[in-house]
Amino acid sequence: MSIINYSVLTQGNSSFIRAFSIPLAEELEKIDSIKTSDSPKKNIFVVDSSIRNNDIAVAGVFGVLLFLPGWFAIKVLDDLYEIKIKPKIQNIIKKADDIEIFKSSKKFFVHSLSIYHEELNVLVIVAAKEKGLDELYGSIEQLNNFTQVALHNLKVSPQKNQVHLYILTEGKINLVPFIHEDIESASRQINS
Repeated sequence: MSIINYSVLTQGNSSFIRAFSIPLAEELEKIDSIKTSDSPKKNIFVVDSSIRNNDIAVAGVFGVLLFLPGWFAIKVLDDLYEIKIKPKIQNIIKKADDIEIFKSSKKFFVHSLSIYHEELNVLVIVAAKEKGLDELYGSIEQLNNFTQVALHNLKVSPQKNQVHLYILTEGKINLVPFIHEDIESASRQINS
């Protein structure tokens, strides 16, 4: 298997980052077929990283962004995510479910699988957004399948220079992507 580059995406308070994002980054570092990478210097990745205190509906977002150099790399995604990444994410969710602060949260939890298609400069985000960690755990089972469908749709009807957002919640997902100009705009939709 060739090396695939990745980045960990995260939003949330320090408790959320310690429980989800840091363990995810540590676990991904152990996988030999992927290596960490910075986001490309493209407009779709522009974000305002200043600290803000917004009243949002999401407790936090943690996700994996994979950089795929071309269509052939999509075949790698199935094995890479299903076999190597998803079990690590599910273990992190199980451990976080024991943390009291997350049991009483009235906000949504989000895990996203994002694929950046370099040739098209398109970022596909499939976000599982659920009220509880048990529900999030269940949605993770479906995330790769929806990502494959989203990438197939992109291959059939190629777009350029966009962010395509799909949100999976309560077993339902939008079949037509929400189109955004950048990752920050997509993030605001996820957080609402």
